[in-house]
Amino acid sequence: MSVRWDRLADSLFEIYIRQFHERPDSWSNLLFLINSFITDEYYYPITKQEMDGFLSHWVNNVLPNLHYKLDVYDCDDFAMHMKVKAMEYFNYQYNSFGFAWGFLCYEGVCVGHAWHLFVLKDYGYGLEKYGFGIAMVEPQTGDELMFVEKNGYLKIKSPDDFNYIFMGVII
Repeated sequence: MSVRWDRLADSLFEIYIRQFHERPDSWSNLLFLINSFITDEYYYPITKQEMDGFLSHWVNNVLPNLHYKLDVYDCDDFAMHMKVKAMEYFNYQYNSFGFAWGFLCYEGVCVGHAWHLFVLKDYGYGLEKYGFGIAMVEPQTGDELMFVEKNGYLKIKSPDDFNYIFMGVII
């Protein structure tokens, strides 16, 4: 199975606009397009089981050796490291791993943040509509983020109730 770049872009753009209830042709949506780089023509998704296997490897074998250091080795570095390790783990057979960024919010305070996304064959946001799904993961913990519908808006949340605001991607 492969996913053409424009179908992937459509699904990611839908996640972005559903956070804010924007019309797809709104000028403010230009920000997402400017902040995103979809670099390949086709993407080769993995399964949910494969993602879970990688996340287990990440949490048990990689994370214990990584140490947060403000501005030096922080969220964006964890996210980039996760992309590289996913490529290695899958022996460079898949390219469905991305670097997402935006804001992390908790109790009314928001800070810039980066995290990771996977394109999946059989699971995730948009599966029924697009035939593939998007899953997002916090690389500093290995936790899968949840897509939550609330009052017509799409929210991205961590298991410990942090809110993620998706603003751009490199994949």
